[in-house]
Amino acid sequence: MNDLNNGKERICIVGAGLVGSLLSIVLGQRGYQVDLIEKRCDMRKEDIPGGRTIAMSLSQRGFKALEIVGLKDYIKQHTVPKTSRMVHLKDGSVQVQDYGRNGQAIHTINRKFINSALLDKAEATGNVTTLFDSHCVQFDLDKLEVEILNKQTGKCHFRTYDRIIGADGVFSKVANEMAKQEGANFERFSPEYGYKELVIPTDSENNWKLNNNVVHVWPQGHFNLVALPNTNKTFTCTLFLKLNGEISLNTLNDHKLIANFFNKHFPDVSNLIPDYCEQFMENPVSKIYSLKCSPWHYRNKVLLIGDACHAIAPFFAMGMNVGFEDCSVFDGLMSKFDEDLDVVFETFSRTRKVDTDAIADMSLYNFTSLGNSDNSNYHVKWQINRMLWNKLNDDWMPLYPMIAFSDIPLAEVRRRSVLQAYIVDKIIKEEHTIEMTDKWMDYIYAKYIRSEINGKQALSKDVLEA
Repeated sequence: MNDLNNGKERICIVGAGLVGSLLSIVLGQRGYQVDLIEKRCDMRKEDIPGGRTIAMSLSQRGFKALEIVGLKDYIKQHTVPKTSRMVHLKDGSVQVQDYGRNGQAIHTINRKFINSALLDKAEATGNVTTLFDSHCVQFDLDKLEVEILNKQTGKCHFRTYDRIIGADGVFSKVANEMAKQEGANFERFSPEYGYKELVIPTDSENNWKLNNNVVHVWPQGHFNLVALPNTNKTFTCTLFLKLNGEISLNTLNDHKLIANFFNKHFPDVSNLIPDYCEQFMENPVSKIYSLKCSPWHYRNKVLLIGDACHAIAPFFAMGMNVGFEDCSVFDGLMSKFDEDLDVVFETFSRTRKVDTDAIADMSLYNFTSLGNSDNSNYHVKWQINRMLWNKLNDDWMPLYPMIAFSDIPLAEVRRRSVLQAYIVDKIIKEEHTIEMTDKWMDYIYAKYIRSEINGKQALSKDVLEA
């Protein structure tokens, strides 16, 4: 079969979302013949209904993958940079917490725009064919055969491939088929939280209503509201709230209850959105899912990637970046093993999982952290971490910058962050006076950090459990 394409294999990628489209470019640019199968219509020609997040956040891990396929600069031109988190306190004041330093920023990008750009780039390789409105009815993973239903004609046809890659999201049909195999372990988890999105419109002069170079956060402990700037000068607000309960997404179901809820907890936001009650009633509730599974491959011929094997809760807004990093890791393995896809599939499945498991755990933890970001103790920890970063450079890097502005493997990020959090908690507990001065930092370094700098010392079980 592969003789038809200069010795390159014919590959089926199921799912033309963000990760599937990017991976098709990686493979197409290397000369592989790729069928990209998508059950939905072509988003470049029609609007896709549903509650998909409009605003996405791009960080260094995502940009690195886009650079591999030559899209980094083009995509970056259509983003809004955000250098800080602006925490809106209950008394009406704000705290600004810089994400990084020296202007480091995460970038808001429109989901449809970036997905469309990826599809254009994939087709431009000349090796990627996208089949829209095509539903994968069933798979024969041993024969590598796919039955495909054309939803417009109602007709089915069969195609056989050299490889199949599932990039079809948390409810992946490829993953479901792999889960039937002996020894497979698939665990989908749905936290008790979901989210709804609202849009803050522009003002009367078509300008931003809020500072557009920050992420706005209204923390309320057990629920939070986050606003991301869009390139059209609006903001996408996401309310994370329990799905069920006395105050929940499902019980806020009439205008009076919604108005009382927003006027009590987010009065400044309700003033920014004239029709917030109508938006809240009309927009769908989106559930949150996370997924851990193993293995990610079958017979070294079938592979899962992106949310199909490691969906994570959106509390770091890093799902797209982690999926894009999958593609750059995959591309690196292609180079390392001279495109021996048997080895690439097995190695990717085995080595990448430890990093995605780590970010999944950290994302769930970050929801609690975000909810307490208006706490004075939280702000002190934030300041101590950044002063230590300035003093010790990358030997001490706070958690968020490690995730957003570095290539440090995510499992190592988790290990370092646990140790650093332990040390900072110890400092706050034992020191009666907190002084953000160079002299005090010298004292802290000598007393608490010198022997454990950069997390090089082994973590004890007690520290990990703490």
